[in-house]
Amino acid sequence: MFSQLINKQQWIIEDAGRKSFREGMEKAEVIINLQPSILIRKKRIITRYIKQKIGLEDCLYRPSLRMLKFMFRALYDYETGRNDLDLRLNQYRDKTITLRNSRDTEEYILNVTK
Repeated sequence: MFSQLINKQQWIIEDAGRKSFREGMEKAEVIINLQPSILIRKKRIITRYIKQKIGLEDCLYRPSLRMLKFMFRALYDYETGRNDLDLRLNQYRDKTITLRNSRDTEEYILNVTK
């Protein structure tokens, strides 16, 4: 199913650290690496957990304290480089764009839509 998707003319995928997405990175015209501050990411994890817990946001898993802990462990792995994202992205430097904040994102969207 993944191969069918990336063989289409236009597609967008999200890579949350899955090494199986290597083929997607190879075929992508542009790789956008979102890097908001750690404070924003922590806030988003907690906000998402609360919304899921009270039923304001759907999810494919049970929003438990165990899952919350898993999300913070994934954040730690990202921050320390244990998820190997930098190594995987390094191969595609020429087509990777890193956006760190709203201003970066807005500028990128304006430039792409010109």
